Amino acid sequence: MAPDTKECPFCGETIKAQAIKCRFCWEFLDGRTRPQPLGDTVGQDKIDTKIGDNAADIAVGKEIQQAHTGDVNAPFIQARRDVILGNSKRDEQYEIVLHWEKHGRPRLREFDLAGRDLSELNLAQADLRKAYLPGANLSKTDLRGTNLRGASLRGASLPGANLQEANLQEAMLSKAKLNGVNLCKANLIEANLIEANLILAILCDATLTAADLSKADLRATDLTGAALYHANLHGMKIDSTTKLDKEWRLVWEIVNLDSKNRDLSRALLYGANLSWADLRHANLSGAYLRNADLRHANLTSVILTEANLHLADLCDATLTAADLTGTDLSLADLSRVKYNFQTKWPEGFTPPADAIKVK
Repeated sequence: MAPDTKECPFCGETIKAQAIKCRFCWEFLDGRTRPQPLGDTVGQDKIDTKIGDNAADIAVGKEIQQAHTGDVNAPFIQARRDVILGNSKRDEQYEIVLHWEKHGRPRLREFDLAGRDLSELNLAQADLRKAYLPGANLSKTDLRGTNLRGASLRGASLPGANLQEANLQEAMLSKAKLNGVNLCKANLIEANLIEANLILAILCDATLTAADLSKADLRATDLTGAALYHANLHGMKIDSTTKLDKEWRLVWEIVNLDSKNRDLSRALLYGANLSWADLRHANLSGAYLRNADLRHANLTSVILTEANLHLADLCDATLTAADLTGTDLSLADLSRVKYNFQTKWPEGFTPPADAIKVK
């Protein structure tokens, strides 16, 4: 293990030594706990969290009505709005989810459903924001249009689930089993998909902006029309059957294959995540790199003449002996960039004060 890393005490993954929150399991490492719906109120509304002899005593929201479950022939509180139970009410939360469709479709925000069997349920359009679902079985579950923003699905099993147009923004999906899942037009902005299994998944027209797909398996996956701006593709597995638009396949090649000395003149790389890329001696003349992420990239002796780097992030990049003659660097961030006397800057351009001139 590298000296600047440590093992998360909760999930065992390797994380940065200075981390206060694990990027894999989202647990805090400084004594805090994962946010839980512990309170007895929602806004100004009192929540009844006492447990009685039947489901009628389960937590209620702002508006309630009684119904009956066909399974147990007992009264069941049906909430039209918020339902909050607290972390000690996992069984009651699970019961609400199992009867969700029959009894009013209450909001399921922040429910703790870790390891639960939710397979083949109809949870289309459900509100599961920030739900805790690591290790849950959601295979063949209907989750079309479901709001799972910020939900934790680490290691969850979802083969055959339908997540078409679902909101998974900022969701934790690392090591999730998403093989064969329909994620067409899903919102996966800033989602964590590290080491996720996406073999044969359908991601056509999905939004994956700033998503982390490092080491994810996307063999035979359909990514036609998917937006991958600023997405991390380092170590992402694809094959000849993966459907990936031309511009994103090029980004994948740059960060995963040997791109030194490569001719990338006039390449369209708008919003590409090329952080840590080794592009030494490459030809990027006239390339469109507007809003690209080039943090820590090795651009030694790169030809960037007439390239568009407007709004690009070049923090900590190496530009020794690079040729940036005529390059558009307007609003680009060159904090701590390394350069030398051989670096050719655009006419009238002055490196920032924190740029590092090396020998």
